[in-house]
Amino acid sequence: ARPAYKITASAPGSDLAGETAAALAAASIVLKSSDSSYSATLLTHAKQLFNFANTHRGIYSDAISDASGFYRSSSYADELVWAAVWLYKATNDKSYLTKAESLYQEGNLQNSNGGFDWDTKTSGVEILMSTISSNSIHKQKAKSYLDYMVKDQQRTPKGLLYIDQWGTLRHATNVAFLLLQAAKLGIGDSSYKTFAKSQVDYPLGSTGRSFVIGIGTNYPTHAQ
Repeated sequence: ARPAYKITASAPGSDLAGETAAALAAASIVLKSSDSSYSATLLTHAKQLFNFANTHRGIYSDAISDASGFYRSSSYADELVWAAVWLYKATNDKSYLTKAESLYQEGNLQNSNGGFDWDTKTSGVEILMSTISSNSIHKQKAKSYLDYMVKDQQRTPKGLLYIDQWGTLRHATNVAFLLLQAAKLGIGDSSYKTFAKSQVDYPLGSTGRSFVIGIGTNYPTHAQ
């Protein structure tokens, strides 16, 4: 049996709880019109988890030592802001926007280089906050990061963004997702959509090798 772990008030994980709060808040928005009762339940737990994450501060991989060798978290600051932003979008309660802005400053996210993956939510935060905050820094930071990805970030010989050797495809497709969201908001130009498409097409086989089973003609056949 696989062991289970938990975070508590005495062994906190603000990053883990904040990330979960954000997911539940976002899901509550999606389900609000089709299942209002379940949506309300999700939102209730999102609020509870955010309060827990914000009250009991700590990095989950410090509390759960077995996780530190696999997925060591670098910070919880971005996840707290991420959760507060999604709660504002789910509730329209301005106290969450105020909290998001104060946590943004507290966590010094304005000086972050950006990124969007399991450990870093900063560029996602910037894009979301550009839609709800009067502070122009969020749009500027989002555009700066994405412009760098499109124009200057290292690529493989066949055009895939190369951000890190571990999980190269997820980094590239995460950037593609951010580019598409930014393009919808008028951040950047048409190159965002064009480049995003190239990054999504790559794992689907545009350069001769599909990385998705069943898609294209040259995909993996012995996945384990």
